[in-house]
Amino acid sequence: MGSPSLDQLRLLYIVNRFTHSGANGKRRWVKELPLSILVYHGIDAGIFTDYDWAPSLVEFHGVKMYGKVSQEAHADLKQLQGDKLVEKLHLSTCLYDSIRAFRATGRAADALRSLPEECRVSLDGLVLCPQCEAVQEVLAYVERVDGRWGEVRNATVRYCARCCTVTTRPGGARIETSVPGARTPIDFFDIADVVYRARPTTSGGLS
Repeated sequence: MGSPSLDQLRLLYIVNRFTHSGANGKRRWVKELPLSILVYHGIDAGIFTDYDWAPSLVEFHGVKMYGKVSQEAHADLKQLQGDKLVEKLHLSTCLYDSIRAFRATGRAADALRSLPEECRVSLDGLVLCPQCEAVQEVLAYVERVDGRWGEVRNATVRYCARCCTVTTRPGGARIETSVPGARTPIDFFDIADVVYRARPTTSGGLS
């Protein structure tokens, strides 16, 4: 087993934070979609130095959609599993869709000793509530727009379960708070169209 790269340690730190955020010290799993959303959020914030993202199909409420997924992070997750630093769980929904979840192993703490303190500070800013310092949840959901239950959009957000109020109804939800930083929207599903310009060309040998 080689030494993990800095971005692999950053990814491991995030997984480890979620692993040890369960109630009463219970170890918990983080599902693949919330983790992918948080990794993209870290890329957008400039925290991951060697990661990039590209539009990729993800499962969202039983529907295939394009999200901003980092293939480098997926490859590093596999490497961390091979190094016995992360373990993976396969789940199946009632519609027989496959869901993957991850959590850090007992070896993660030793590996993370080489993660610089400045990296820990920036990563904590990514995953912790600035008010109560609890590990924030990451959610992909159908959001009710401007309080109107007739208008919806797909949304992704990180939020503090302690500092936010979640209102749910069939087919949608709202997450509200008056605490600065306790709710942060993430544009994971907002794939911008790329405009291409083309013009016809002919070979010089054709008339």
